[in-house]
Amino acid sequence: MYARQTGAAGKYAVFTHHGSLGNLDKTYDYIFGTWLVSGKGQLDDREDFEVYRSKITAYDAPENTVEIYIPLK
Repeated sequence: MYARQTGAAGKYAVFTHHGSLGNLDKTYDYIFGTWLVSGKGQLDDREDFEVYRSKITAYDAPENTVEIYIPLK
């Protein structure tokens, strides 16, 4: 199933997660617990979103690729 949605325009930081979707929370932990805290970006009041760049064939597949878009001011 594919979904298309139009989001608010603006600046985004893009992070790429590779591998098991079970470790996706570790990527979010880095984004919100390390990267943003270090002052490299200031979070904007828009929704973040994910883009799946490869077909998810298995939850733990090493070829899974997810781009995470974080809105910045």
